[in-house]
Amino acid sequence: MKQLARVFVWGAVISFLGSLPLGVLNVTATQLSVENGIIMQLFRLFEWITTVLILLLSINSLIDAIKMEKISSIFPAEARNSFFSGMLLSALNPLHIIFWFGWSTILIEKNILHTNKRNYNFYTTGIGLGTLTGFAVFIFGGLYYSSVVV
Repeated sequence: MKQLARVFVWGAVISFLGSLPLGVLNVTATQLSVENGIIMQLFRLFEWITTVLILLLSINSLIDAIKMEKISSIFPAEARNSFFSGMLLSALNPLHIIFWFGWSTILIEKNILHTNKRNYNFYTTGIGLGTLTGFAVFIFGGLYYSSVVV
């Protein structure tokens, strides 16, 4: 049981720390928490700055994509439920595959994660809890910041 707790904690910690760098999901979580809370002028400014930065990054990506032979467009899906939108964005993010293959390999090589069903269940449960906790930092951090600044 101690080994299963260790696997769970490693999955949760890695997932939590992996959720902290800014990305589409973190910015979306912060934006939703602010929009559902108190709206301030400061966040309007950040909204515009973020929009301009994303626009510039999009233009840069488009220019690079045009240089390629084939361009495939991804149609962004929009859902009413924020949780399911986050699940969709997370499922479509190819960086998760590389991130978790790398960490799983490291944990298996360090003999922390064993290749059996029970270990994988605890590991993925820890990953899920760590991800939810990481996004909660952005959600509740945005709400706290919006209430303190006012």
